[in-house]
Amino acid sequence: MKVKGFLKDVGGASRVTKARLEAFASASSTPISQDPIGDVARAWHPGKLALIVTEIREASPTAKSFRFVRADGGELPYFYAGQYMVLDFQIGQSTISRPYSISSAPSQARGVNGFVEITVRRSRGDGFICDHLNDNVKVGDTFSALLGCGQFYYEPLRDARHVVALAGGGFIAL
Repeated sequence: MKVKGFLKDVGGASRVTKARLEAFASASSTPISQDPIGDVARAWHPGKLALIVTEIREASPTAKSFRFVRADGGELPYFYAGQYMVLDFQIGQSTISRPYSISSAPSQARGVNGFVEITVRRSRGDGFICDHLNDNVKVGDTFSALLGCGQFYYEPLRDARHVVALAGGGFIAL
């Protein structure tokens, strides 16, 4: 390491600090009410939401699709195709959380009439919550949920141009 270059860097840091202090001194005392970065973060990660079941339809002889909207009428958070949501079930005195792949397109969640759907297959004897959903949930039921979970989606900045993706445990009902 060269001493001359080090001293130049240290001197540069003091110039930046001086400029920052001058900017603080000349800034308005009125707080900035807009927070565009925070707004984007809250749109993607609003935390737990209350969702209402608005539609249930048979997807196959062994599965049902459940459509949800926000209970407060607000917009749903952004998500990528391939992500999942976590639903909280209140059964007796217990709260049980289960993840479910989102079967609706991200574009269907946008706007005033936005919704999100999951499709849940009846279990083969080993899925208590799957059967509870298929047998007991009805239109109007409310759930607490997290949306946009998981990293199983294509991201062109992260992923190769050509990918092979394999998934198990789900199905597409056409």
